Amino acid sequence: IKEASDLLQSFGEKARIIAGGVDLLARMRRREITPDALVSIKFIPGLDFVEEADGQLRIGALASIRSVELSKVVQEAYPLLYEAVHSIHSIQVKNTGTLIGNLCIATLASDIAAALVALDAKVKIAGPSGERTVPLEEFYLGVRKTVLQPGEFVTEVMVPRPSSEAKGAFLKLVRNATDIAKVNVAVLLTVKNGVCEDAR
Repeated sequence: IKEASDLLQSFGEKARIIAGGVDLLARMRRREITPDALVSIKFIPGLDFVEEADGQLRIGALASIRSVELSKVVQEAYPLLYEAVHSIHSIQVKNTGTLIGNLCIATLASDIAAALVALDAKVKIAGPSGERTVPLEEFYLGVRKTVLQPGEFVTEVMVPRPSSEAKGAFLKLVRNATDIAKVNVAVLLTVKNGVCEDAR
């Protein structure tokens, strides 16, 4: 992780990080971006996991979208996230792309980001100054803009397990199943004895 961070910092704005590369390679083919260097994190050990520990779901930077979708823990305890991931039509994208890569694109059309914000997720960021944790709702500064500083990249997403009283739903507006969403909506409500105690 430190080596990747040092490389990213040394190249500055001329470097891009690559894991799955679904969005990055498409943008490079269209000449929207022309980085001098790609810093691959594919072989960094310990970043490919989807697991629950200490009452929260943890997803590593190399976990594919498909591995999140197939996780029994996600299906059973985090159904809102499962709905969002399952709504992505392309199996190729789900097998190749990483969940964290999808978040870091910082596009308004991210199905996954909407669900994770509703679930009060946080991202763990590694960089030259060490690690820091940021709520996902504070991670985005605008379209394709995040709080990431030179040399930083997201290593993990952490999602607190919803309470038994919490219920969620995810919907998106599309023209057809393969389309990018025009509108995403994710909601998580916590209702106890008929009273709404929290809404995200």
